[in-house]
Amino acid sequence: MDSRAKYLCDLLIAPTRWQLIEFGLTVKLFDHLQAPVAVKALSATLNMDEQRLTMVLNALVSMGILQKQQDVYRLPTFYQAYLVSTDRQYLGKTLLHLAKTKAIDSQRLQYLLASSGKGAPQLTQMKNMRESEFWLRALDSLSDFHRSVRNPTIMPYLRALPVLESAAGMSDDTTESDEHKIEMLDLGAGACDLAAELVAAFPSLSVTLFDLPPCSQAQAHQRETYPAALQARIHLQAGDMNDAVWPALHYDLIFASMSLYFASDLPQLLQRLHQAMKPDSVLVSFHEGLTGEGTQPEAHVVGRLGLELQNGAMSFAKGEIEAALAAAGFEQVTVEEIDYPFGPMQWICAKKPRA
Repeated sequence: MDSRAKYLCDLLIAPTRWQLIEFGLTVKLFDHLQAPVAVKALSATLNMDEQRLTMVLNALVSMGILQKQQDVYRLPTFYQAYLVSTDRQYLGKTLLHLAKTKAIDSQRLQYLLASSGKGAPQLTQMKNMRESEFWLRALDSLSDFHRSVRNPTIMPYLRALPVLESAAGMSDDTTESDEHKIEMLDLGAGACDLAAELVAAFPSLSVTLFDLPPCSQAQAHQRETYPAALQARIHLQAGDMNDAVWPALHYDLIFASMSLYFASDLPQLLQRLHQAMKPDSVLVSFHEGLTGEGTQPEAHVVGRLGLELQNGAMSFAKGEIEAALAAAGFEQVTVEEIDYPFGPMQWICAKKPRA
C-alpha cells in the first residue's frame, strides 16, 4: 500500500487509541493491572462483561500499553508511574484535562472559522487562556504534569546553570550571609513543585512564584503542605506580568516556562525583567520554536490548533525570543533543543552583562 494512503487510514484509529486510554483512566482499569491478573477476576472486580473486556484488553496489548501471556494481563512497570492513580508521577488527570482542552471536531472547526454573522464565534463561548478561571481549572493537572514530565526533564538543565551549580556545595550556615543568597523568579509558575524541589536541593536559594491572583492563592495552599524550612524560601507574588512591578537589580535567575505567550508586548516585558536582574544574572526561557513558516513541528502546530483557534496564535517562531532578548539588552544568548512529549522545546539562556 502507498505510504500516504496508509497514513490517512492510520488516522482513523487514532481517536480509538485515545478513547481506550481515556476509558482505562476513567474506570481506574490500570490500577488493577499492576500485578498479573486473569480477565475473569478482573471482570468480576470491575463488574464488566468478561468477553467484551477481553476485547478491550487485547486492544490495549496491541497498542503496547498492556502485556499478555497465557491469558493473563499486566501493566508494564514503565507505564505504572504514569497510569496508576496512586503514583506520584500519575499523568491521568493531565491527559484527561488536555483531551478536553485540545479536542476539536469538524463542526467546531466550521464554527470557529466563521468570519461574520450568526456563525461567528464569541469569546465567552471559548476556552480563554487569558482568563484566570482557565488556569484554576487546570491547576491540578498542571501540577501533576510538572511532577511527572516537565520537572524531571528540565531539572538537569537548571542544575547545570552556573548560578545554581556554584551553590550546590553551600551549607545552610554559609547561606545566612546575604552575599551568598540566590534569588530566583519563576514567571507564570503554575505550581509550587519545581520551587520546592529547587530550594530543597540548594539551601542558598529562594524562589518567588509569580502568577495570576487566583493561581497564587492556590499555590499558597500547596505551599502549606511543605516543611516549614522550605515554605520560608518559597515566596508568592500575584499579578499580571504586563503591569507587574519587580524590585530592581534583585534576581540572580529568572525562569519563564511556557508563559511568555501572555506578554502583550514581549520586548517591553523583557526590558522590565532585565531591570529586575542583577548584573551577570541569567534568564531562561523554555518555549517552542516553530519552523517551516509556522508549519512544524507537527506536535505543536496540530496539538495547539484547538486552543489557538480560540485564543489567537500563541506559539513562538524559532529565533523570535532570542531576537527579543537581544533587543532588551541581554547577551550570550544560547539555545539548546530538548526532546519533550508534546514536541521539541527550546532551552534559551540569556545573560545580563556586568555594568
